[in-house]
Amino acid sequence: MTATLTPPIIRDETSYSVVMYDMSWKIYEALLDEIGDQNIRITYDEGALELMPPRSAHEGWKKIIGGLIEVMAVELNIPMCRLGSTTFKRQDLAKGVEPDECYYVQRERMVRGVNDIDLKHNPPPDLVVEVDVSHLTISKRSIYAAMGVPEVWRFDGEVLETFHLDQDGKYRASDKSLAFPFLHPVSLLPFIQMSTDIGETTRLRSWRDWVAKNLPTRT
Repeated sequence: MTATLTPPIIRDETSYSVVMYDMSWKIYEALLDEIGDQNIRITYDEGALELMPPRSAHEGWKKIIGGLIEVMAVELNIPMCRLGSTTFKRQDLAKGVEPDECYYVQRERMVRGVNDIDLKHNPPPDLVVEVDVSHLTISKRSIYAAMGVPEVWRFDGEVLETFHLDQDGKYRASDKSLAFPFLHPVSLLPFIQMSTDIGETTRLRSWRDWVAKNLPTRT
């Protein structure tokens, strides 16, 4: 089998990806080891491998959404495990992916204290957040479906969508969250879209105040 490489796919002047095909699992794992903690996302799906360095706008959106989720969980006293862009991989599925943000909520106790998540023995995250402003060539959502991630949020810079995994292994759009059943994720949108001029602290405090007034307290 001979690996093939496409030219870099230019998204804009600050963002591009490289896609390689017919890449072995051994090469994928070697790249993970070589890249380490560098800010390059690696997606692998049955021999197709994509590398993309996230641009600053992408990272900004993901931190905003992640911050809103985390403030809500703290305000409502909801146990959670935050694993950010942890690499999740399944050699038996020939799939590997790095979410923008991910959370264990319902199954938080199952991974509490686990330093190295292994999907052979541990469940996938309850919620994955993807900021899709660069449009990867490889579909990450199909990888999450194969791994059994129950819920994915997708933000494209304007719209926040919620998807639930159904019994057929397909994602279906929904207006409510599974990880947070009392929440309509669209409620986050006005706070995501607040002007950056107000500062991050003001954004998060405004959201915290909204949560305290509008969402039920957990005990």
